[in-house]
Amino acid sequence: MINFIVFQFGWFAAILGAANQLNSIGLFLVVLCCAINLRMLPNVRLNLMLVILAIILGLVLDSLALNLNLIVYTSSTLWPACLAPLWILGLWALFATTLNGYLSWINRYPLIGVLGGVVFGPLAYLAGQKLGAIQDISGLSAWLYLGLSWGIAILLLLTMNRQWGAKLNQK
Repeated sequence: MINFIVFQFGWFAAILGAANQLNSIGLFLVVLCCAINLRMLPNVRLNLMLVILAIILGLVLDSLALNLNLIVYTSSTLWPACLAPLWILGLWALFATTLNGYLSWINRYPLIGVLGGVVFGPLAYLAGQKLGAIQDISGLSAWLYLGLSWGIAILLLLTMNRQWGAKLNQK
């Protein structure tokens, strides 16, 4: 339950920080929330590996959406405009800390996890837009891209969680 509360706090901190041009404060709070969740999870090494993978996925997928003009983020400072903002990468990292926390059950049901990503990934972006962190999500193609990219990302994260977890448990 604490994992969920920390995630929600970090999500709102990042979104509201970005919406109000307080990116640094939002990012700091997201990093703090990641650290809190990582500290509470068993197997910190596995979860840290998932966080790094999630950041890479977020950088690639959200930067692609940005450069294809599918998403327009509220302006970000101190970061190249062609890359997804740091606050959203922080959210990808924070999401990874839930895979062995309050969302651990989806590891047993990866298809439900993928379908959840397809549906709830885009809804999180819609919420971010409604709260002012995202200026525009351009049409059906953007929504399809977000759903597909989140479905694939969750499948990859769950697969690597299982494989890395098995390897780390053998040692």
